[in-house]
Amino acid sequence: MLTGNYSIADIKRKADELGLKNNNKMPYAISTFHILFKNEFYCGYFYWKDENGNKKRYKGKHKAMISEQEFKKVQLIIGNKKFDTRSKSYEYAYRGLFNCGVCGCSITAERKHQAKCTHCKFKFSCLHRNDCPKCNTSIIEMNNPYITDTVYYHCTKGKGSCLQKCIREDEFEKQLTELFDTLKIPKTFYAFLINELKFHNKEINDKNETKKSNIKKRISELENRNKGLILMRADNDISQDDFVKLKEENTKRINEFSNQLKSFEDTENNWLEVINDYKNLPQDLMKSFQKSDNFTKRAILSKLVSNQRILDKKLYFTRTKTLSAIQSCYEYYSSRNGGFELKNRLIKQGDLGGFDSSNTVWRTGRDSNSQPPA
Repeated sequence: MLTGNYSIADIKRKADELGLKNNNKMPYAISTFHILFKNEFYCGYFYWKDENGNKKRYKGKHKAMISEQEFKKVQLIIGNKKFDTRSKSYEYAYRGLFNCGVCGCSITAERKHQAKCTHCKFKFSCLHRNDCPKCNTSIIEMNNPYITDTVYYHCTKGKGSCLQKCIREDEFEKQLTELFDTLKIPKTFYAFLINELKFHNKEINDKNETKKSNIKKRISELENRNKGLILMRADNDISQDDFVKLKEENTKRINEFSNQLKSFEDTENNWLEVINDYKNLPQDLMKSFQKSDNFTKRAILSKLVSNQRILDKKLYFTRTKTLSAIQSCYEYYSSRNGGFELKNRLIKQGDLGGFDSSNTVWRTGRDSNSQPPA
């Protein structure tokens, strides 16, 4: 088949001559040969469903019968639509998830399917053609040509010219892996932190209940005053101007107290709910991230970082306030105690001050506080 001198039909006829038969002692159908030559198992790969039921391509541990380059060449020979030279849609893993660090435009993706001519050494795109544009040698006629299939990410240049350089997907994923490795926090610490926050929230909520009760009492008093003003005005005990002035003052104070009350209700148990949410993040973030669709990837990133951008082939992130606070608390507690001492309450040691941590910019390959170049 690799010589280009035989079709699948020719190979079937040869198999019939040799007497090759299936389990039913019948000659193999030509469709069986089509399936055989399109099966990536023979070049070392196989497909298996993930936990979401989607088929994923994996590198097998079995010995490959042919190289991946030879397999791709066979697909060009037999015209496998999966490997044809026509332009087609392609699912890009990270398109639209990042912005350009120079102009702020979105980062898009581009797939380059290229071949290197074995005759003249010219490298060309084989997405739209199957012969060398320089010497016109067909890929089929080349002796084991070097074929690459690479995805690059680059700026869309929506605001005009941009000097931002492109980055390969494998390098992109390497930097993401570095990022996710720095964000790992043991589940044991999450469990510890939840226990401490429950204790902390109980103390805070007890104090807040007293404050809320006093606020509700003041609101009720002011509302009764307004009712009294209405009766006084009806009896003509106060003038219209005094009535309007006093009612406006009371209403203004009622609104102020109502906002204070709402503020207490909004903040109660908020951190406990947030920590419970982060606790469910998988420990192997990168593996989970790669298996997810783009919608899930955005959700994962939104929990961990913000302002994702690429500058000079480096990924920059700003850790979310929540994650920064959790990490600050974990790092401080680990360095101070060398482990977890459940009997010591964080609230007593002041460790919960970590939740006021400011955002930090993180870049792959440098310290967590590094800022991008101006």
